[in-house]
Amino acid sequence: MGTETEFLKVVEHVNAAALDDRLWNIALGSLSDLLGGVSADIEVIDKKTMRPLFMDHSAEISEENANAYLNHFAAINPRIPPILSHPIGTIDYDAALFDDAMIAADEFYMDFLASHDLRYFISGNLLNTGNALGLMAVQRTYDQGHVEKAEIELMARLMPHLQQGLDLRFRLSRAMREQYAYLEGLERLNEATLLVDRHGRILFESPLASGLCSGGDGITIGAGVLKFADSVASRNFAASLASLSLGEGDRINMGARSFAVRRPSGARPYMVSVRALPAAAPFADAMLGAAGLVFIRDPDTHISIDAALLADSYTLTTAETELAVAIDWGKPLADIADRRGVSITTVRSQLYALMAKLDVNRQTDLVRLLRQYRRPF
Repeated sequence: MGTETEFLKVVEHVNAAALDDRLWNIALGSLSDLLGGVSADIEVIDKKTMRPLFMDHSAEISEENANAYLNHFAAINPRIPPILSHPIGTIDYDAALFDDAMIAADEFYMDFLASHDLRYFISGNLLNTGNALGLMAVQRTYDQGHVEKAEIELMARLMPHLQQGLDLRFRLSRAMREQYAYLEGLERLNEATLLVDRHGRILFESPLASGLCSGGDGITIGAGVLKFADSVASRNFAASLASLSLGEGDRINMGARSFAVRRPSGARPYMVSVRALPAAAPFADAMLGAAGLVFIRDPDTHISIDAALLADSYTLTTAETELAVAIDWGKPLADIADRRGVSITTVRSQLYALMAKLDVNRQTDLVRLLRQYRRPF
């Protein structure tokens, strides 16, 4: 039986694995050693399919054995059905579930486990929701026999630490998924976009932002923060960052600040907008301190309208949507007709139909409305 030092080492390894998935095999190995087993595993099972959603082991598992378990033996594992009804914190082991005669006649025990020189187990129920069951189990050989009272008590002592480790693992995984989904969305924006903390440190920059800042015409990135050649813009940016401070009840001020950035080249100034993130946004926590979004727009670069949103809003046909995009780009009707290979009369008819659907009477009003469907700034 393990010593107190070995017990604390298992706790330390589980806590480390919760922060780094690559360390689970070490944590499981120390758990197996503590409880007198030959291997250990952690498994989260989909209750509907009875297949694992997540698995890790203390020892390397061959592809052949993994496929055998996933494709056949997972669904007939007799240990799982009785455990499904057990609450979180329950400790299960063979002698509490089956008699030896049942074990000797079971396919899972005699075909799968026996082929790996395994027989008995002890597990802790770490997660039990409507959809999933989470277990951490130690496997034992036939010669090692059933677990005894001392090992069951030791597993009971470990349960709060094992539960905390699995819970933290899933919280971090969920946060990372939210982070990746959010950053992927930012990359797809037709904007130069940066995600910053309250001090202006850049946590993410979109490809468009990287390209714009690398041009060196008034805005650059140095030491992980935005740098402005225009001193007035620098002061405005500092004031914008200050507006991101937490307000009453830990709620971020949702106000936005926008300002111009003059360029040494003499080109038209950049437009910068700093917008606060809502405190409740999950990616704000996932990004470890994300407080605001910075949008940078070059007025000489056209930003397309969100054609899909416009079409959905007014039930536009494909031709009407394409016409709206062309008009937003400033294309003359004659050029649109030539490109489509139709008469200008046809294009005018489509224009009138488009204006009727958008409830505007003049083309200037149409242009003004289409600007509202340009991607956010």
